[in-house]
Amino acid sequence: MSSRKSSGFTIVELLVVITIIVILMGLLFPAINAARESARKANCISNEGQVGKAVITYTTRKGNFPKHLNFKGPNGTAPRWPWPANIMTELGRGDIAEVLLTNNDPTARTHIIEILISPSDPPVTPPSQ
Repeated sequence: MSSRKSSGFTIVELLVVITIIVILMGLLFPAINAARESARKANCISNEGQVGKAVITYTTRKGNFPKHLNFKGPNGTAPRWPWPANIMTELGRGDIAEVLLTNNDPTARTHIIEILISPSDPPVTPPSQ
């Protein structure tokens, strides 16, 4: 009988290594998800701070709190823009404010709503006119 030495791994050894890797990955994924949720929470807090500062800046500059804006649309309707439309300039988004004030474009609402929704919330469709 000749004795042959094999330099490879047995199937049992491979299965043990794969099992260990799967267990480690199972422990790692919840930590990654917790870090993602923490980042979303920090983003939400930052957005809230920006909105608060924008309202204070608007109030200081105009002397009153932001109000709803009423405009006459092309077909004679008067859409109401929510108060965040007033503070877009203070948020550094004068382009959105300009679109709202000059063109009365309803698609600009998407950008207004983005800053008011928590990143952890599921996506929503902006209300239509």
